Amino acid sequence: MADNKYPGLARTHSNLGLALQKEGRLNEAVTQFKTAIKINPSDPEAYINIGNILSGLNTDEAIDYYKEAIRIRPNYALAYNNLGKALVQKGELKKGVGYYKEAIKIKPNFAPAYYNLGNFLLAEQKETEEAISNYKMAIKFKPDFAEAHNNLGNALVQKGKMKEAIVHYRETLRLKPDLISVQKNLKMTILRAEVMEN
Repeated sequence: MADNKYPGLARTHSNLGLALQKEGRLNEAVTQFKTAIKINPSDPEAYINIGNILSGLNTDEAIDYYKEAIRIRPNYALAYNNLGKALVQKGELKKGVGYYKEAIKIKPNFAPAYYNLGNFLLAEQKETEEAISNYKMAIKFKPDFAEAHNNLGNALVQKGKMKEAIVHYRETLRLKPDLISVQKNLKMTILRAEVMEN
């Protein structure tokens, strides 16, 4: 029987798991998160942390952990978002998008869900305008979201809106100056904008 009397001890194991995860010691991190769950089985973060590690290794198992986090905390936007990502990764696109939308419904200012929905719309559906709208929402709620600025720039280029794309590429590089692919995209977009003006 799990002992819920020591939530601080569970948190210690989770924190150690996060540190190990940052170092790339994923198996050890999972062990720490599982220990945290044994001590406190009602901590949804531990389930999400395991799901995040497994999402790149075993999508089905990751999905199970995200679902358990949702069972414990039904209004947990992050769990819905991450479950959506895992389902899209698995090829269950409609289900995945449904979870992104549920995350937004639960937490209307949740930038990662708008970003993921934008990525899906741009890549899978070729819905560039709707993708742009979602990236803009992500940036509205998280102005320093470099990846959203970059992908918004990409979507704007597809729509021929070079000047607006340049603004977002520049913002991406202000936030993350070392992104070589964005540096290249910015140069190409500036050239294209100049050609369009002449």
